[in-house]
Amino acid sequence: MKNLFSVLGLFFIISSCEVQGELTNGKADNPEVLPSMASKYSGEFVSYPGESISGFAKIYLEKDHQLILENLIASGPDLKVYLSKSNKPVDFVNLGNLIKSKTTYQIPAAIDVEAYRYVIVYCQQYSVIFGVAQLTKS
Repeated sequence: MKNLFSVLGLFFIISSCEVQGELTNGKADNPEVLPSMASKYSGEFVSYPGESISGFAKIYLEKDHQLILENLIASGPDLKVYLSKSNKPVDFVNLGNLIKSKTTYQIPAAIDVEAYRYVIVYCQQYSVIFGVAQLTKS
């Protein structure tokens, strides 16, 4: 019976950690940036109060519009990557889930990148901004 409680306790601890979210580290082994590509916009992530995030966002405008996240470290549940017109998720484009192994996000060609000057990492489940990178011309 004691072993059963130990196993159940261990299961509870492991499953409760899952709710906190997987550590997201955007450092990829082979990012999709070609040597000839130059970033057009870049910015460093700034954490919101009570949250922790670090890393850089860069937009490349070669054939395709791409957002590259470099050295991104963030931890939380249901994190999304938004390209936004302000530092709050009001007028934005959802580029997708923030995934540990994914550092490149395609920006739809119809998006006027000049108008979207912020990259936001946002916890959709709890409506919390984890951090914002304000983009400036590189």
